[in-house]
Amino acid sequence: MLAFGSPTIGVCTNASCNVLLKELQQIWNDIGESIVDQDRMLLEFERECLDFYRRKVDEAANAKAHLHQSIAAKEVELATLMASLGGT
Repeated sequence: MLAFGSPTIGVCTNASCNVLLKELQQIWNDIGESIVDQDRMLLEFERECLDFYRRKVDEAANAKAHLHQSIAAKEVELATLMASLGGT
């Protein structure tokens, strides 16, 4: 699994995005898309990308909170079990 901040993630993502962006720009040039429309679409892509990442961060934060809550509940359960067995 790749760790956050791993250079491999950034290189792969940047390279992939650059290739796709160049392909998209070539298509836009081929069909005569105006620079204004290209800029508008690129801003829309950036906004969609940020929205996607925000959703993923929120999902990860919720999963983390749920995991911490589950661990705390199991710790209470273990402490209760240990107390019932006479240990501490």
